[in-house]
Amino acid sequence: MMHRWLYFLLPFLLFASDYKYELSIAAIFNNEGRFLKEWIEFHKTVGVEHFYLYNNRSKDNFADVLKPYVESGEVEIIDWPYRSRDTYEWNDVQCNSYMDAVNRAKGESHWLALIDIDEFIFTVDGTLIPDFLADFKKYGALAINWQCYGTSNIVHIPEDKFMIEVLVKKAEANHKDNRHVKSIVQPKRVAKCRNPHFCLYKDGYYAVSPSKKKIPSYNNDDIDISRIRINHYWSRDEDFVVETKIPRQLKWWGADPNITWEKVRAFNKVEDK
Repeated sequence: MMHRWLYFLLPFLLFASDYKYELSIAAIFNNEGRFLKEWIEFHKTVGVEHFYLYNNRSKDNFADVLKPYVESGEVEIIDWPYRSRDTYEWNDVQCNSYMDAVNRAKGESHWLALIDIDEFIFTVDGTLIPDFLADFKKYGALAINWQCYGTSNIVHIPEDKFMIEVLVKKAEANHKDNRHVKSIVQPKRVAKCRNPHFCLYKDGYYAVSPSKKKIPSYNNDDIDISRIRINHYWSRDEDFVVETKIPRQLKWWGADPNITWEKVRAFNKVEDK
């Protein structure tokens, strides 16, 4: 005969998750130590439990910043020392790190967000992201649109301020770059990571927007941010543009620095806190 207390526990046993984590993030970083703590702490508040972080040749203080999170088991650091001479090679470096994370997360994390350190995911009404995702379990992934932020004319983010507190100017909501999506995938349903914005899925599965429209590529032209969005702090502050953005773009495609500053100005168009 079943003990009485087992009847009480039965609903919990039947519906308990098979996963160690409900939601994790995978991201690759390079010399972004001063931004890591805020990014991790923010995502912990919205329901992220674990982080697979890929170090791509960083030479800053990232290890010191991440040490307490590694010790607590919240962060895994994976060394990813591959070089890239242009955007095509960087695409491969990043996508290969994502696929490594997908394979690590299979059977361990129900959902895995594939984003960058300058991207912050949140629901508009404050619902925890794992609770929001409960309505998307039959799909391969949820594809979420950007909102791109500029420098807000801040030269350097003060040490005693959060980045998301002082960078409050962004592009117009329908700016063409905001068509881009990033994905929260179910690792068990991913077949291949084709580019940093979009994966291919096993037969019968695909990515959808928050309104459950099928998203077949890295763009969702019907920019859908009424329920969940990604604030993309593309330029961070002006020092980051000068020290990191412009040198990287010169290296990858010989871009004119004026083009970068034009983009910053476009991303400083409207205030949105």
